[in-house]
Amino acid sequence: MTKPLRPYTRHAEDIRDPESLLQSRFFAGDDPSGDYARIGLGFSLNSVLSNGKGWDEYLDFMAKIKKRPGDFDSLMREIGNYAQPNCLHSCLQSCLQSGKSLSGCIFEHEPQETVDWRFFGKRVGRDSEDSCDILNSTERFVKEAVWVFDRIFKSGFA
Repeated sequence: MTKPLRPYTRHAEDIRDPESLLQSRFFAGDDPSGDYARIGLGFSLNSVLSNGKGWDEYLDFMAKIKKRPGDFDSLMREIGNYAQPNCLHSCLQSCLQSGKSLSGCIFEHEPQETVDWRFFGKRVGRDSEDSCDILNSTERFVKEAVWVFDRIFKSGFA
C-alpha cells in the first residue's frame, strides 16, 4: 500500500509502505546546494502523533538489531550509514569514529517518547557528482530508492 505524496513547507514525504515504515523524503531550501533526499526507515516516536504505534514499531526494530547487530551494521554500511535527527547522526558519527559499531551506538542514544523520531538509511545530497545525478533524474532516484528498499526488505529489518 502506498500513501500519496504529502507536501510540507520545504519538503515532501512519500511513505512507500506504512506497515514497514519505508519512506523517502525530499528537502529543499533557498540554496539548492543544500537540497537532499533521504531513503530508508523512519519512526515517529511521538506518542500523541502516532497513537503509540510508532514507539511499538521502534521497539520491535530495536529488538531485531539486538538479535542481529552485525547484520544491521552491514546493511547500514551498504546503504549509507545515515541517521537522523541531526543530534543522533552527530552522536552516531562520533561513536563510529571511536571504533564502536553503529548498532552499539544506537543503544547509547535513547529516544524520548514524547517528542522524538528516528530515521535510518541513506542521504542523497548535492555533495558529489553521482548524488547530484540521482537528485536530478527521476529515473535514477527511483532506481536508488528501490535498491535501498530492496536491501532493507531482504535484510529483515523492515
